[in-house]
Amino acid sequence: MVWQRLFVDGLASLDTATKTLKQHKAASDPILLFFSLGHWDLKITMFEKFTEALLSASTTGVKISGVSLTCSLLNHLDEDVMHRLCDAFAALPYLTDLRCHWEFPIKYVTRIMSRAKTIRHLEFSCCKFQATPEEVADFSRALNAHFSLTGLTLGSLCTLPAWALKALSSIPNLGALDLWNFDRYDGLVSAALGKLIVYSKLQCLKLPRLGFPISSVSTRLCQSRNIQDLSLSVCSPEDMQHLANIVKENETLTVLRIFICRDWHAPLLGFIKALKGNSTLSEVFIQTFMRSEANMSFSREDQDALVSMLETSNFTLRKLEIDESLIDCERTNASLQHLIKLNSLGWKNLLQDRRATKNDWVAKLVAAESDPSIIYSLLSKNPSALFDTSGHSRGTASPARLGAGQSALSDDKAAERGAPRKRGRMT
Repeated sequence: MVWQRLFVDGLASLDTATKTLKQHKAASDPILLFFSLGHWDLKITMFEKFTEALLSASTTGVKISGVSLTCSLLNHLDEDVMHRLCDAFAALPYLTDLRCHWEFPIKYVTRIMSRAKTIRHLEFSCCKFQATPEEVADFSRALNAHFSLTGLTLGSLCTLPAWALKALSSIPNLGALDLWNFDRYDGLVSAALGKLIVYSKLQCLKLPRLGFPISSVSTRLCQSRNIQDLSLSVCSPEDMQHLANIVKENETLTVLRIFICRDWHAPLLGFIKALKGNSTLSEVFIQTFMRSEANMSFSREDQDALVSMLETSNFTLRKLEIDESLIDCERTNASLQHLIKLNSLGWKNLLQDRRATKNDWVAKLVAAESDPSIIYSLLSKNPSALFDTSGHSRGTASPARLGAGQSALSDDKAAERGAPRKRGRMT
């Protein structure tokens, strides 16, 4: 889908946007509207004309699907003018994404959310909400009554009190909560997050990135039966241990994004051991955060343990993406890539299924898409599959020690274990 971006950042662009909205046809591409003006641009009559154009767009089928508001000037506008502008945004029938930046007043967000019917994602990014308790209470009530809202992002400098964050668990269909840039938290906020984590509708959660104590929510995450996609930062050995416990005990996680920060070597063995017994995770991403020039690569023991885990224990992980600075051996990287490809093909199920036919094996060979290392590994487990005239596989070899070293690695002596690997993302 092609999106048309419409920017309003001055009087000239405000006039242009007004004309564009009036001339836009219903069948045209959807519009993303970026509204950002300074106080020196105030001109009430132009705002009123723009508001009229928005109202007209809401009845003529013009598809404005996203609105981004960055307007501290709105505090200086007449209240009635602002109410009409907010009501015009709320009336847009195709508006699904609302983003409010900097000092956009919370009372106007409340007005839009309480009147709009189709917004699915709301974002506050780099906001300073100077609001009274009554305004925050009104805001919470507006979100709780918004049945189409499924995603919420709270950005840095967001000063919502803990009780308001706790109230988010009452949003009827909140499925995704992004707190990655949320940097105002304490014990009360952690307690509020604990209640959100067990909220039955919440499936995707990004925890705050800077120094947020995983210990404060680890028990809840271990017990959660609804979180499927989790992002968090690991800033200490204690954080890594709590993460290992979550991976070991949680039975619903399918996607895990880990950001390792600062210049310390994470003790990875506990996490790898937890992965051995995990059967739900299909995608794991391990990135570095706040990178420096210091060597942050995993130890040789950790890298070998990752390969061993995929060779002998975890056959459900379909995607493993590790920052290039953490794996410093080309041979290890090749082995990991190879084993992940085999997992993606579902090789273990085929290997253990005594009812697997020759056609089942051939289908996997075709799916390998001429990858010699994958084809070699499959045939090494059941070389008779291509010649079995009975139609049934006679191969029943154990899945342990798949032999990634034979198939994935080059005979080039430069790729021997311990040799520096070429820099590049491992997927």
